[in-house]
Amino acid sequence: MNSDAYQFLRQRARNQAAGEVLSALTKVLSAHADEAQLRSVAFEAGRELASRHPLAECETLADFERAGDALFRAADWGTLSVETADDSVTFVHGAPPQDGWGPEPQPAWMEGLFEGVLAEWMRHLGAGDGLDVRYIGKGESDTMCYRLAHRASFSSATREQRL
Repeated sequence: MNSDAYQFLRQRARNQAAGEVLSALTKVLSAHADEAQLRSVAFEAGRELASRHPLAECETLADFERAGDALFRAADWGTLSVETADDSVTFVHGAPPQDGWGPEPQPAWMEGLFEGVLAEWMRHLGAGDGLDVRYIGKGESDTMCYRLAHRASFSSATREQRL
């Protein structure tokens, strides 16, 4: 586990009651919906969370990283860092609040939830319709990674799973 994530976890007490409620809710929802439906609902819930926790205006990716990380930490969502490449931006979500959030360590709905948060923040900051945020998998030390890129760079199968 990276030192930032470890320090974050040491400083924050997880709310056991909320985790238990989320776990029960996830179990019931999982019994009545398939993974794609759960992911879609979670994506919309993430957009709602982002609306409730808006970022200040950010002029650079460094501004976004500072504001997003501060908000992730304050909301007890973990940590957030940004990595850039020639054609995309990767968001690395460290120390995701997985314990007690569902019946498995990183259920698809959690991936969709934070995908929705990041997508809404990007939309609010001016990302055009051609850009999408997508969960791309686990990174080092059980981080969750998301990519902001042009829609054409994602496979159609990935897009269909999110819808």
